[in-house]
Amino acid sequence: MIVKLLNLAVFVLTFPNHLFIFNSFRGKTDSVICIQILKFVTMSRKPVGSMFHHQSLVEFVTGLLILLLAGLPLLFHYDKGDILFKLNSMGTPFLDSFFRIYTFMGYGMVMVILAVVFLFVKYYYSVLFMLILIMCGVVSFCCKELLFPGLVRPAAEIDFELLPNVIQGIDFHHYGSFPSGHTMTAFASAVVCCFYFKRRGIGLVMLLLAVLVAVSRVYLLQHFYMDVYTGAIIGTILALGVHYLLGMKLQWQEHDKLNRNLLLDISTKRKKKLTGSFWSMSFFVRREFID
Repeated sequence: MIVKLLNLAVFVLTFPNHLFIFNSFRGKTDSVICIQILKFVTMSRKPVGSMFHHQSLVEFVTGLLILLLAGLPLLFHYDKGDILFKLNSMGTPFLDSFFRIYTFMGYGMVMVILAVVFLFVKYYYSVLFMLILIMCGVVSFCCKELLFPGLVRPAAEIDFELLPNVIQGIDFHHYGSFPSGHTMTAFASAVVCCFYFKRRGIGLVMLLLAVLVAVSRVYLLQHFYMDVYTGAIIGTILALGVHYLLGMKLQWQEHDKLNRNLLLDISTKRKKKLTGSFWSMSFFVRREFID
């Protein structure tokens, strides 16, 4: 169902191109028109369908859409500080320690580590992690420094003396609130993991891990609800968009070199070296025997 809706959305967004192509059919026979229409529709639907063929990705996107729709009324019903107050009032020593550590899962360095790990799995995913990380950095910089520099963080807008639970020892930032960079990179990383781990249930696990990063940013008084809400959307769209462009359109996912990994390359080089050494030794022995 989701795949059909996505294909319909692609068709609607590219409707002007459809009209242009249909106008070029004038003067052709009905059989030629039918063949060209079938080819065009097949080519336009295949990339989206193949992207959402993985069960884990379908689970992640479906769960995220449900959460976004359920959380949308909160953006309009509450002031941006109300949800922060409610979440802060639920604080416990365990949650303080947990979120203080877990929030690091949203650091860009985590994507770098994943990129290094996937060098031993498949080069394509390492490239994907790094390109998406760069895109997240660019979008975050543009939003915080150029588009919304006036949106400040909770520390600059709320009197912390009114809050029941302020964790000591945390460096509270004051500017660059919108959107949450940690949430953006967490959701982008989760989407890439869904591309690789296709088994059922993985998508829900990835969604839970990403949502916990978003919750940690509000719990630690670093962001408002609207910051993490938007960051989740941007991170997911960036990951899907980069994979669609590189993997589906440019076919990088099928490239021979990007389908390899570091262990395979090392093994291949060793075999070539051993083969070269064997032939060199054979030539040496043969030459000595003849002499």
